[in-house]
Amino acid sequence: MIEIWTCDRMPKVIGSIQSQTADTFPSALNRIATKLRNLKPPVLMLKIDSEPVLVLKMLRPRSREDQILEYVSGIGPQYVPRIRFLHQTEDGVIMAQAAVGPVKLESGKTVHTLRDMLQPQVFAKVSRAEIRAFFSQVITFLSQMQEADPAFVHNDLKCDNILLTPSDDAPFQIIVIDFETVATSKFGLSEFDADDQTLVDFGLGLGYSAYTDLHLVFLEVWHKLNALATKQDWAYDFVVFTLAIFPLHFMQTWAEKGKYVTRFNRLNANGRSALDQLREREKILSLRSALQHPFLTKE
Repeated sequence: MIEIWTCDRMPKVIGSIQSQTADTFPSALNRIATKLRNLKPPVLMLKIDSEPVLVLKMLRPRSREDQILEYVSGIGPQYVPRIRFLHQTEDGVIMAQAAVGPVKLESGKTVHTLRDMLQPQVFAKVSRAEIRAFFSQVITFLSQMQEADPAFVHNDLKCDNILLTPSDDAPFQIIVIDFETVATSKFGLSEFDADDQTLVDFGLGLGYSAYTDLHLVFLEVWHKLNALATKQDWAYDFVVFTLAIFPLHFMQTWAEKGKYVTRFNRLNANGRSALDQLREREKILSLRSALQHPFLTKE
């Protein structure tokens, strides 16, 4: 039996597929499409014997997410989920991706996303090796993409969109998901049924900056770290690392009246321009140079 699970903050079983035969699975997908159409986000997971197997996502009309994902996987395949198949239904196109399992951290805590890792009781015990692995992989992914495609921006690299899964040669492997908002030189930026202010709030359609995605990741980790009563032994070194890329005034959120972020804490047009100017004057590290910072390299 295949169980159908939601993919929200509190996952639950909402149905099942009794048979896996070739003639019934497509019809089951057609029924699932009706459920997907009414979900936000329109994503479900299939599990067999409690093990994740497939993630099913209903693509938006005019979406090129499947094409973008294939494009990105050609550059950094280890950082993105694999597309298993596309299935056309009356409600829209379902994209099936390989599911990735969660990882157990050194503390014994099991996490599936960066959001899970940033929960206070978990984050307080994250090791130096684990935080290094995380930032090394995020920065490597972004720098590889930008070097291959200078127009690349994910545009929504929030903690829910970075999965953590087991790896043979690192504490874990990051998997980046949700490529609806990605901009590339080949595909441009997708069309969205939203007003101009909403697009600005999410940082869409603003000027390009190499720091757009990385800033959102650092901002989320920075503020979770500051909220901890007891800091990890790597906390001070992380602060030094952060400030080598983002001066302190760039680490203020909208709630703190930060002048470089939008209402949803995306780097705004002024922030993007200011960071790029600082990089041109070599006042901050480039992404590639950040990979050589002692925080990531010094044992």
